[in-house]
Amino acid sequence: MQSREAELQRLEEEWAAALADWAVPERFLAQVPTSPFELSPSSFKPDPARLGTPTLRWLAEELERLPEGERTLLDVGSGAGGTSLMLWPTAERITALDQSEQMLAAVRDNAAELGIPAEALKTVNSRWPAPEAPSASVVVCANVLYNVPTPVAFLRALIESATGAVVVEITERHPHFGVNPIWLRFNGYQRPSQPSAEAVGAMLRLLGHEPEVARWERRAADPDDPEEVGRLARRACIPEERWAEVGAYLREEPLQPTEVVAFKIRLA
Repeated sequence: MQSREAELQRLEEEWAAALADWAVPERFLAQVPTSPFELSPSSFKPDPARLGTPTLRWLAEELERLPEGERTLLDVGSGAGGTSLMLWPTAERITALDQSEQMLAAVRDNAAELGIPAEALKTVNSRWPAPEAPSASVVVCANVLYNVPTPVAFLRALIESATGAVVVEITERHPHFGVNPIWLRFNGYQRPSQPSAEAVGAMLRLLGHEPEVARWERRAADPDDPEEVGRLARRACIPEERWAEVGAYLREEPLQPTEVVAFKIRLA
């Protein structure tokens, strides 16, 4: 037991140190009006295209295994509901937890647009692990862990809050890893490559669970779409007056698709 806990501590310390390396030097932040890590609710809105991903398929399967009346879903780090709201009405009751009230307001708005009854949705403004953690038959956490410097307690709480299954989705590398070539080309600055999803799988196994693993790719950004080019340029702290240059560069040197990994643990 001690060796397992020691290994978990080592992995967590390495994870935290690797995340700290993603901090952006002040000289680059001074070039732009907003942080490259600023998140917009529009980036996390429900998208029917996600229904074909392993994450959404697994969640639907796990919910459908349950008797009617017990199909509850907890979405930790819900953003604007891009994952959980797509599962209604298979998920009869959805709890969306996020530390941003702006995101939760977007969840409620998006739910109303999708015709989800108010009584089927609960929003919780909290960090995770939450002081009074909600529970559900199925728990999902999608694209959150690279914001978490203490993932062991975070993952433990996910597992303890589920009675049926847990699904964790994460990009293979940091979400900003894909724009590293833009950083190097326009800022002459080499960004990190760690941590990675491999560490999350190792932590789950050390916590006593052998997860199912699925991998797929998200398409690379379209260099002819000004909105997508702007999103990438903001991540690389490129001033707006140079975004056209970024688009031209991407037409010559297209970025690679983003690798995504999902882990599923069935508890019952």
